[in-house]
Amino acid sequence: MNSAVQQGLLLFGIFICILIPIMVFGPFLTGRGHLITCRNMIIGGCFPFVGLSSIGLSNWERPYAIYELADLEYFVILFMLFLIVFSVAYKHFSPSPAALHYFTGGRVVISKKLTLILALLAVTLSLLDFGMKRITYFPFFTELLTGLAPSFMAFAGVFAIAVWAKNKKNPLAFLSLAGILAFSLVYSVVGSGGGRRVLLSVLLASPMYLYWTSRMNNDLSYRLQQLIRIGSVIVPLTLVMLAYSNLRHFDRGYKYEEAGVIVRRSIESFSAVPSEIMAILTGNRMDSIFVQVGQDATNCSLLMVNLVRRDDTTGYSTAFKIPQPFNTLIFVLANPIPRSRWEGKPLSLGYMLPIEVLRVGGVSMGPGIVGHCVHEGGVFFIILYGILFAYFAKLFDTALTLDSSNLFLLGLATATFPNILMLVRGDQGIVILTCLFSYLSFAIAWRIGRRLSPFLNSGAV
Repeated sequence: MNSAVQQGLLLFGIFICILIPIMVFGPFLTGRGHLITCRNMIIGGCFPFVGLSSIGLSNWERPYAIYELADLEYFVILFMLFLIVFSVAYKHFSPSPAALHYFTGGRVVISKKLTLILALLAVTLSLLDFGMKRITYFPFFTELLTGLAPSFMAFAGVFAIAVWAKNKKNPLAFLSLAGILAFSLVYSVVGSGGGRRVLLSVLLASPMYLYWTSRMNNDLSYRLQQLIRIGSVIVPLTLVMLAYSNLRHFDRGYKYEEAGVIVRRSIESFSAVPSEIMAILTGNRMDSIFVQVGQDATNCSLLMVNLVRRDDTTGYSTAFKIPQPFNTLIFVLANPIPRSRWEGKPLSLGYMLPIEVLRVGGVSMGPGIVGHCVHEGGVFFIILYGILFAYFAKLFDTALTLDSSNLFLLGLATATFPNILMLVRGDQGIVILTCLFSYLSFAIAWRIGRRLSPFLNSGAV
């Protein structure tokens, strides 16, 4: 990679790291928008997965190909086009009442008993998911457990925060909240093989509840106070997530049946978090931050651009080629069909890319929004996904604004926002599927609350 490309990546990364905070915080501070929204999750994801990732590629990360200035120029043009299309479409969309109806509904009594039921359901699903992955694979049922368990964990976290906020002197309320957080940490590291989104969902429950249940005021001084208040919660959580990112793969290489080894190594990993946070604060983990947080998204996007520019549009097998139009949408729609019934069932790009192009197996990569769209056909798909993401973001944000006291809706936001944050990184198909499972959890949890509400009023908060 020549010096012009390195310098271009560095400057572009710095530009994105300045632009994205302005786009996220500007509307909030001027009273034109909310802070913790689906829009800001999608735009905010550009900060690490385009900004920091570009800076990291220019300095520390090893490129996957010999990139030239033409690759970088096309990458920058496509990404900026996506950002512009998404922003303009979001501003002008106006969701219909019929569409909003799927996110808002009648009131459900929030009680300690309902919170306990959701927490027990989350733990049960998580243990089933953990056990099933180590026993056998059942088509669709295994994916269903993997999708529902983290979502119910997020719902339980939001409800536990709500109960504790109303009963701060009740030790049981605090213990239930602490128990859900502790279990989510163990499940994140042991149950989901180092995945961060389960833990991030539960950690996000606190600022989510704190923000959306507070009164709204367009006064600048009030919004600054609110920003500081939310920041005082999010900054420590971010440090925890950064430290966890560097330690999360402790169990790779260990057999799942070695329970004693898993427990011992997990304890070692958890105990190393404070020292890892200190290393980050003192600047001794800057290279690790760019690698772990940036997640190679710019690198993978440039690789896809480079393949097209060199007309290298076929992979190791016939399963991969460029373009593969609508691969993301076909992957999502085909997911319920067992692969045993459809041998040529589409694969996610994040799974295909390392195998078909880099000849590396056993890993999944985030191709980046540009990588996805180049793989599927280029400019048309940049515009298409910019419009689609904008519509659903505006729909969700409008529902939140109209019904911000609905804890089920806050639970859905808590479950989906960490995944939506990863949308710009990809894999898009996996993120969309996870969000669909979260919506299914939302529908199930809401119906449980509606059916049991007459029997749970005694524990109302």
